Amino acid sequence: MYDGSVTVTQDYQLLVLDNDYLQVTILPELGGRVYQLIYKATENNELYQNPVIKPTHWGRSIRTRIGGWP
Repeated sequence: MYDGSVTVTQDYQLLVLDNDYLQVTILPELGGRVYQLIYKATENNELYQNPVIKPTHWGRSIRTRIGGWP
């Protein structure tokens, strides 16, 4: 069971996709969660970036049920 009072430092793999206009940072280990969306013209992160990442347990089971990658 999840206990919100316990803090654990965890490293995650990042996948960074970019083109001339945008840079998108994705966390594949958390179900493909989009972590950052940088608009290169202003260098502004268009999404709120929470310093605390709380993984959920339902993402992996849903992907497995619909035939996604394990």
